[in-house]
Amino acid sequence: MLRDDVNILLSTYNGEKYLPELLESLTNQTYSPVKITIRDDGSRDNTIKTIETFAAGRKNISFYKGENLGVVNSFFWLLREAETSGYYALCDQDDVWLPDKLERAVDAINEHSKGKPMMYCSAYNLVDEKLNFIGKRSTKIKKPSYGNALVENIATGCTVVINNSARDILINKLPENALMHDWWIYLVVSAFGQVIYDPNPSILYRQHASNVVGVQANIISKWLNRAQQYKNRNGKRLISRQVFEFYNLYRNEMDREILDMTEKFLNDRFINRINNCFCSPFYRQSTIDNIIYKILYLQKKI
Repeated sequence: MLRDDVNILLSTYNGEKYLPELLESLTNQTYSPVKITIRDDGSRDNTIKTIETFAAGRKNISFYKGENLGVVNSFFWLLREAETSGYYALCDQDDVWLPDKLERAVDAINEHSKGKPMMYCSAYNLVDEKLNFIGKRSTKIKKPSYGNALVENIATGCTVVINNSARDILINKLPENALMHDWWIYLVVSAFGQVIYDPNPSILYRQHASNVVGVQANIISKWLNRAQQYKNRNGKRLISRQVFEFYNLYRNEMDREILDMTEKFLNDRFINRINNCFCSPFYRQSTIDNIIYKILYLQKKI
């Protein structure tokens, strides 16, 4: 039986050091057919040469060289410009994919999909620069939901696979104020479709000093990094700004439940914020994160 193809969307930027291992893991996927669409975001090292060597003689690869847009807008460009496919898998330049990553994602989507927007994401194994195992990340979570997506992202972009219905609704109204492309996808798909979280790791997520976007591997560095993030915001309510843009773009398409939840979150009246802290569907995954979120929300800092 013929299967729909998966279009792997890879954004690169000065990634020559680890790119060959990533590209090899893409060719070792058990799922087929596969396309690979690559956009370079203004690299100044040998990334472009590495990609051109890899792409030579491979008809399933499309390669675009562009100006530096930043990781978020580079991925949105890929989503918008990629050839139509059955599924789309986001890909970072320095990870290594497990061979059955795409197979599992497509099977999971097809098990639930009824023609609605679908997103798959998964846990991952943390590894060091030489791919030595550090630890497993995000294996046990509460059920994905719109109430969670409003205030937290559980979708690590390099594990995300979406179907064509999800891509259609995403590229119809691309945002200007998305915190991250993967968070925006989680927000949109949880509002209009279904999100599947797989507790089994699908990639080796490499941790190294030059990560453009990374994960803190230990609890101390995690909380120091989080404190620095809040400090760098300088009072900017970035999460609320993201939700407000989502509301402005999609409110005419929202059903009553999603619309009510969104307006409830955005209502800045103090009594509403108190109520939302104790009697609302908004939550973060960990108990500590949930407490921090409620404190910041009450103070109108989120």
